[in-house]
Amino acid sequence: MSRNVGLIAVGVDHTGILDSLKGAASGALQFARWLEEQQQFGISPSISVLTDQNDQVVEAKAIQTAARDLLAVGGLDLLILYFSGHGIVKNGADEQVLLSNVKDYPDEAINIAATALNARHIGVPHVVIISDACRNAVDPFGSLGQVSGRPAVKRGAVVGIKPGKVDIFYATEPSQTAKEYKGEGFFTKVLLEALQSPPTEICETWPGSSVPIIPTWLLEDYLYNQVPTRAQQQTPRFEQTPDIIVQARQPLFLGYASPPLVFASPPPLPGPGPLDYGLPAGAGAPYFEQIQILPLPDLFPADLRVTSRNQAIQQVASSFLKEPEAYISTTLLEQAGLDEAYRRNLQRYTALPQSLAESGLRIIGSQAISVLVAPGQAAPLVQTHDQQSIISLAPSAQAQSVIVTFSDDTLIVLPVMPGYIGTVHVDEGLVQSVSFEMGMTLAQTFAQTPSRRLHLHHLQALAAAFASSAKLRTLAATQASSFADVLRQEKRLDPTLGIYAAYAYLLAADDQGVRSVLSYFLDYQASSQPPLPVPFDVALLAGALASGKRKARPLIAPFCPMMSLGWTVLAAHGKNQKLHPAILEAGKYRLNTEWSTFRRRDTQPLIEAFLQGELS
Repeated sequence: MSRNVGLIAVGVDHTGILDSLKGAASGALQFARWLEEQQQFGISPSISVLTDQNDQVVEAKAIQTAARDLLAVGGLDLLILYFSGHGIVKNGADEQVLLSNVKDYPDEAINIAATALNARHIGVPHVVIISDACRNAVDPFGSLGQVSGRPAVKRGAVVGIKPGKVDIFYATEPSQTAKEYKGEGFFTKVLLEALQSPPTEICETWPGSSVPIIPTWLLEDYLYNQVPTRAQQQTPRFEQTPDIIVQARQPLFLGYASPPLVFASPPPLPGPGPLDYGLPAGAGAPYFEQIQILPLPDLFPADLRVTSRNQAIQQVASSFLKEPEAYISTTLLEQAGLDEAYRRNLQRYTALPQSLAESGLRIIGSQAISVLVAPGQAAPLVQTHDQQSIISLAPSAQAQSVIVTFSDDTLIVLPVMPGYIGTVHVDEGLVQSVSFEMGMTLAQTFAQTPSRRLHLHHLQALAAAFASSAKLRTLAATQASSFADVLRQEKRLDPTLGIYAAYAYLLAADDQGVRSVLSYFLDYQASSQPPLPVPFDVALLAGALASGKRKARPLIAPFCPMMSLGWTVLAAHGKNQKLHPAILEAGKYRLNTEWSTFRRRDTQPLIEAFLQGELS
């Protein structure tokens, strides 16, 4: 079977800001050798390896150029993008793999999520992204807090082009460290052993091929079992669970099975022996204990098998449209690794009293020291007490935004939602959650009973838990659950549920689902007075920002993404949206938290453009 396969293999051991690794560069070279060996099956490989061996420097531009040159030749059946090195997360679904010069240039990193979004539109039917890197959160105000990388591939034409399928293999779940074992990346070692000596459980025989095929969906199940199991068999044992997203189905596949096939799972890696974290001799704690890793909830208890956790996540997603308090047990949430995040968010929502205001914002955990509205808009009324602020806003017939600066000298940009009260929870200057609930008039109009309000809180808590654990896509990808139905059946509840839904569909590569969320907001806008704006995030994901003439566009607010993941989308194709330069520039300085938060000093051009009426 004739087949053209391209590979960009990137391995960076030294970043100048974290302790050196030992297995990143060698992992890229080993992966390239595996693909070279696949030539025995008649494939034509095109391979570009970029590592920092022999004092070389790996830069984002070089990776983008290698990808551009590879794609320019055309005719690829499969493109593999392999990255190994240090990694961090900006939020639950925004990973950055650090490159050689990241210490001096915060954009010297590869944004995995943006790469995956672009990879759907590069004219290749199947793209496999492998990221053997940590996914730890770091101090947002530290040296790594401002890292905002670039996509490895440039987005191509969208209209009239069938999107490709993109599979992503993360070495770890969010909040975990990707370990090195005896100078090799542990995930890469397990993966390559499976590819080089494939067990029968990852192989299929397809018509037209005399050699067994290795599909990514079988490899997915295998790695979900083998990586954590073999990690527990080491001395000392450790935790590592992969996170894998597979969209491909037959006839797409990763490679051919080299004989002889192994009919049993491979033995554990040799032991006993200490883990090798790539530290210099005599060094103390591993690097991931030295870079101010933020305390994150223990979303993934050690005593649960990953297979049961994945099944539990699917069951929770399938139950999302039902009454969560009646159908989703605490045990199931614990098995899914969502219990702590769910309970924390539910407490935030249910602790709030029913508001008497009609339109405004409630700030919890900090004080609003400045509230900016667009020129010509009525000045807001701000009441502060302890670590809370109540902001009364006057809705207008035109969509508008508001910039709220907190006492921690950070800020957020929010929409004015007529008839809704927004609640913003802030912790040490970082926005942890944003939600909206109906004011008294809307609640009476839509007969929002106390039981329906409680149901809303459970929906909000679940959606937020899925987002923070990078599982939002599951809500849109589960057959038994349709996230858009939440909006269809529970009309006009919390607009942020629509934002969650749009991102869920985006991550599940369901463009029609994203457009359906937009259609609901357009219906709401047409039937409300003053009109309810379409959230920027929904308009961005559905392509409504660039559609038609400006006067024909729907009313959109705020003027930039509310969720941090939206800035990743802008990094992927924001230039196509013809946005104000101040918006694109501000995205480089977002702090790593789920909801877009900035330091005031980093966003002066954005504030000035807003006060001058250039943004609304």
